[in-house]
Order: sequence, then structure tokens, then C-alpha cells
Amino acid sequence: MLVRFAADTSPAQRAAVRSRGGVAREAMLALRGLELVTPKVGVSVGDAVAGLERMNGVLYAEPDAVRTASAVPNDPNYPQQWGMAAINAPAAWDITTGSPQVTVAVVDTGIDATDADLAPNLWTNPGESGGGRETNGIDDDGDGRVDDVHGWDFVSGDALPQDGNGHGTHVAGTIAARGNDGVGIAGVSWSAGLMPLRVLDNAGRGSVSNTLSAYALAARDGARVVNASLGGGSFSRAEYDTIAAAPNTLFVVAAGNDGRNNDTRAEYPCDYNLANLICVAASDHDDSLASFSNYGATTVDLAAPGVDVLSTSPGNAYTQEDGTSAATPFVSGAAALVLARNPAIGVAGVRGALLGTVAKVPALAGVLTSGGRLDAAAALAAVPAPAPPAAPAPAPAAAQPPGAATGRSALSLALHIRGARLRVVRGHGLRVALTVSEACRVSVVLKVGPRRQKRLHLRSRVLGRAGVRLHAAGKRSVTVHLSARAARALRRVSRLHVTVLAIATDAAGHHREIRREVTLTR
Repeated sequence: MLVRFAADTSPAQRAAVRSRGGVAREAMLALRGLELVTPKVGVSVGDAVAGLERMNGVLYAEPDAVRTASAVPNDPNYPQQWGMAAINAPAAWDITTGSPQVTVAVVDTGIDATDADLAPNLWTNPGESGGGRETNGIDDDGDGRVDDVHGWDFVSGDALPQDGNGHGTHVAGTIAARGNDGVGIAGVSWSAGLMPLRVLDNAGRGSVSNTLSAYALAARDGARVVNASLGGGSFSRAEYDTIAAAPNTLFVVAAGNDGRNNDTRAEYPCDYNLANLICVAASDHDDSLASFSNYGATTVDLAAPGVDVLSTSPGNAYTQEDGTSAATPFVSGAAALVLARNPAIGVAGVRGALLGTVAKVPALAGVLTSGGRLDAAAALAAVPAPAPPAAPAPAPAAAQPPGAATGRSALSLALHIRGARLRVVRGHGLRVALTVSEACRVSVVLKVGPRRQKRLHLRSRVLGRAGVRLHAAGKRSVTVHLSARAARALRRVSRLHVTVLAIATDAAGHHREIRREVTLTR
């Protein structure tokens, strides 16, 4: 905070004012009578400002406001990215350029992981990284996929979602090519995490089943946004249900490129009437609907630039593409900026900010639900920054639980096993008690060794898993239920050695892990 005292106040009077106002002086500033002060523990900035301004000898008090440079990236190809100016990205970047703590899943043809503009922003799976877990050949996080460090290839069934088509790499560049690094282009969000999930083959075709698996994995692994620049004319109840089952993830999807009205001839997933879905049309250089773009007054939400869009291409190249597929990632990138500004905002808040602040365009009135084109700066301006948390009272240091991984945060995790009887576990699940030091997401996995898996004829070492989101520090009981196949396999087993793995991940992406070896008997 900044506080300015009247010229005739003595040092003793200023000290008395600071004491009564609950602040401590940090520094004397150049302007006469002006000081930089900090509220003491338990005193908010707002209360301190109000209190100080009521005191004799104080001319004024105010928060120490933030100033930022006007952000225009130095990437050499940025001047050719006309779409960034169209969505008012430079003004948005004056507010935030993004955060690596916001993950966007790219459900597409994969991503060129060697691209210099994309590699720095590739998402890393905390459950499969550190301590050599990246290449140990073990499904460390218990999600049924081995060494899935940077996404997954559902087409080939491996952990290398490399792009053999170019479509996914182009999409990823618009979302989050690393900005202001002197290389290539800048994405809408300069630093969002990119989670590549390959569901389309080198010809750009793929199955709904693989797409649904990717949707579910993205939501499970913490993607706040899913970009799905894909579609088809067949309704899928399974797709509808899978998207609906991930209410905390925003799905941004393409309207389609047939120049038709989706209100009368549906395109999916665009036409699903779901609260966590946004459908995007393509606009051109004149802010008109692109000639090829689908539209719909009740089914297509807003437009974004979709003509001559310059973005990344495999092999550290850059190409221009047209299509609603090229327009959709502008909206996904803007959603990532909104979440970077206020991570606590929910899907409804992000959706409302994007759709409620569009630039109204006469050519789009009556053909899109919002009647407008994306305005990233207006969306950010509509989202208040989160209030700074009050300084917590000092707490005694706690010893690290056995097996906890070393991290950069103060996140701690403790695990206690309850009801470790084989017949109870088989019928009712294994109960575990979790104790965490802050709000986080915890996944718990129950698994056996490879030899036991083979003896029991199981498809996976994982017997069961559970996940829970804890909104504050404290304790929580979780029950890990066995899969039906595992429960049947254990009917004649009288003794079983299992591993219980718990991984806690906080909002900043830091994680703690605990393993417990337990012998279950009848």
C-alpha cells in the first residue's frame, strides 16, 4: 500500500498512525511524506486503506497498483497474424499473456512436439514425470496408459501423439505458441499448457470412441479447456453424455465448413445444447461470415478469424489455413487467458465472459446466437482479478510424510488405510483417509504387481481408482472401489499384496505422491 502523511506530522505521529492502522513501513519513497507500507497479518488492504484515511495526519492511502508494459510480441511472423488484431489480442495481453497453470487439451491429429514454438508449452503429466518415471515402462498414475508424459495417441495406442497431418499442430499454434520469444508466431495465450490427444489419423479421420476417451482423459488430468476442431453429422448420445459428465471443462468446438445452417441440418458436437460447450464459426478479413462457414442462430455461438490464419506446421514451418477449425483455437486461447486472469472462475463464468462481450457485427446478427465476433480484451475486462488472499497465521512446520515427492510448493499429503480386509475390499472397496495442507485434487489408485496381474488374468495392474477434489485443507475419506473384473478375479484369493498410490495436485500444478504397500487378508 501507499500512504502519504501531511508535512507537519512527526516521525512519532507517523509511527502511531501505522500502529493503529495495522500496517508496517517497508520504505520511504521520494515524494515528501509518501511511504510504502504492508498490512499486518489478518488486516486486508481494503480495511487498512479505509482505516488510515480516517486518521489525522494522513492525506491519502491507496493500494500499490500494478503497471504493465504494452504487450506486443517480438515474434518475427506476428505481423502476418491478422487474426490477433481482429480479436483485440494486443489489448488483452496488457492484462495477461496467459499462465502455464491453465491446460488446454488439443483433441486432434496430434502436435509436432519438436516445434520450437510449441515444445516449451507442452503439458507434462505430474503422475508420470520425475524420478525416471517418464520412461520406466510403468503406468505410474494408474490411468491405464504407460509413460503418458506429454499426452496420448489414441489412434496408435501409445504415448507419442505426433502429428502426421498438420491440422493439430496448426490449431495448437493459434492457442498457445510461445509468445515474445523471438521465434515464429505468438499464440493467443503465450504460455498455456498444451495437452496433445491424437484421435484423428494422418488423413484427418477418427472414431467417436477414441474422441470420447480423449475427452474423458482431458477432464481427468485437469484440462480446463478442450479444443475440438472436428465434427460430423451423426448424433452420438455417448458423446453428449461424455461432455456433460465433465462440467468443469469447457469444450470449444468447430461449427463446420459446409456453408449451411446448423439449426436445420445438425453438426456434432456443435449442436449439443450443453452449458459447457461453445461452438465457433469463421469470420473473414471484413468481419463477415466466411463463405464456407456453417452458422446457426440457435446453435452456433460466435465467430473468430478463420481465413488466411497463419500458424505452426510440422517441421518448424508456418502455413496459412482456412476453416472453422482454424477459428476455434482463437476462442480456446481466449478462454485460457480468462482462466489465467482468474483461475477460480468456473465454466459458466468463462463462457459468459466470452459470449457476453463479443464485438457486435451487423453481418453476424441473426445468424449466430451472440451476433458477434470474439473480443479477447473485452472478455478479460469483464472478469475481475481474484482478490489477494489474506496472509495466513504462521503454522508449525509439519514433517514430510514418508514417500512424499520433493516439490516447489508447500503442499503436503498424508494417507491412512482403513478396512484392509480382503473380503471387505472386494465387496465394499478400500477406505483411505486423506489429509492435505491446501485445496487440491487427489487421485488414489489400487494396483498389484505384474506377476500377480498375470496370475489373475487381469488386463491391467490397476484394480480400482478414485478421485476427489478437496476445496480446503483438512481430512477426507475416500473409497476405492474395485472394477467388476478385479472383484471377480479376487473371489478365490485369500491373501493379496497391493500398492496404494495417492497423488495430490494443487492449482499451481505442484504435486505430492505417497505409496503404501498393504497386504490384504481375509
